[in-house]
Amino acid sequence: MGNELSGENKTLSSSEIEALLSSEYNKNQPVTFLGQPFIATTLSVPKTSGNTPYIISLTETKDPNKVIIYKAVIAAYNYVYFDKEAALSAKIEFGRCAKCFIEWLNNYNIENRYEILKHYETARMDELNNHGGYSPLLSLKQLLKYAIESEHLSKELSSDDYAFLIELKKTKHSPNINKSQKSIASYFGALDWLRRKDIGIGNELYSTLASPRLAISSLSLSAATVIIELNAYKEELRAWLKSIESDLTPWIEISFSKLGNAKKQKAIGNIIYQIISAYHHSKSTSNKLKTALAALLLSNASNEESYASLQTALESQDDCDSLFLKSTRNNKSLNAAFCQKHFTIHFNGNLFSLKMVKALLADKNSETLTVIEEVMFTWLMASLTVQPYDIPKLTLSSFRKMIVGGRVTHIECEYFKGRAKVFHTTRSLSTRTPEGKAIQIFLNQHSEGGALGTSRTLNISSGINSFTGRFRLLLQLSGMDTSLQALHTKKNYLS
Repeated sequence: MGNELSGENKTLSSSEIEALLSSEYNKNQPVTFLGQPFIATTLSVPKTSGNTPYIISLTETKDPNKVIIYKAVIAAYNYVYFDKEAALSAKIEFGRCAKCFIEWLNNYNIENRYEILKHYETARMDELNNHGGYSPLLSLKQLLKYAIESEHLSKELSSDDYAFLIELKKTKHSPNINKSQKSIASYFGALDWLRRKDIGIGNELYSTLASPRLAISSLSLSAATVIIELNAYKEELRAWLKSIESDLTPWIEISFSKLGNAKKQKAIGNIIYQIISAYHHSKSTSNKLKTALAALLLSNASNEESYASLQTALESQDDCDSLFLKSTRNNKSLNAAFCQKHFTIHFNGNLFSLKMVKALLADKNSETLTVIEEVMFTWLMASLTVQPYDIPKLTLSSFRKMIVGGRVTHIECEYFKGRAKVFHTTRSLSTRTPEGKAIQIFLNQHSEGGALGTSRTLNISSGINSFTGRFRLLLQLSGMDTSLQALHTKKNYLS
């Protein structure tokens, strides 16, 4: 796709690339990396859902600031179309926004390079007559995220140029104040066919979903349960990691950014093998710890099939060894090929990433909060009638704790409603309820200052590398599922 592949001045079409891949596969040879070099001047974007195929031309190669951004777009392109871990939604995201942005950038005269994205947002919204609507920066900043995480780009750019991209990604997008509001009840109310048992979910469950009270109550209870359970998993994991810290330290302290992808995967595989092996050799383990380890595997698996394979490692040491180790002449060693096939290359993630494991060992509580917990917190706040645009404004000072006998008994939230120019107080929550307990747990993990939640656009995808895909599998963990079922039964939300 595009022109000037590494080391060759040759243009390859999509069909030629496919033929080359097929040829190398048939020869039983490793597939050559076919991503575009950073000197490429065109990118061929294939058809995806929502857009037709098109060509991106990178024309302003004499402007150093544009060249940096071009290289970032190329890095994002290589991740989206050539990395096996890239979700389908990433291709859709790239196809949706790359052409418009590059065409605009080619013709834009840069005055302040740190304001490039804000000027683009204004120009694009002018073009679409969409001021106050969905910001084009949301998709664009996601592409920058892919680029910044690229090992190849970090080696290509100087430290100053790399820092510039990081600052550019921090550009704040305009809020979508025109978004139509749709309740959960109205959404399911429009899907009447769900009442049918043959193609739907049956009338009983449908009636629960279409009931505003039950749907919101269930959402609130589920979000609280996830926060409580994940905190319990982290505490189990923290205690366990501390007990084997000396074995993990040499690997945890590795500078992942300086490793190639294969070495990153081997390092992650080594760490997880040591953690699980120690679990099998211990006589004092719990079901909660086993679920926490399953969440660790879920967080670091490269895809859902790999996750299913890795789960067998929790059954016994023999099962673990048969997966992770290979026999050599005199002993057994970690199977690097297995690690490359089944583990992610990412140090960070939305659940129990290696970055979070490192923070647990260092007792840095504020760095152990996962993306999933942050989203659950926003869902909890929404169920307490905090408006969507006010949730990102919440800080620790927005909450009041009522203390009786040295114990926090209730929590209240007070926040400023910008449009109404008044302070709004939610109902008082007892910390004996799941919702109150969850909020207290979440607040205790935050340090003073800064927002408690951020605004996130969640794309619906079943892939394990997406938020919704990993969240779906998290809810299916035996310990999590049991807790959700028990609390819903106790509240009479399930028959």
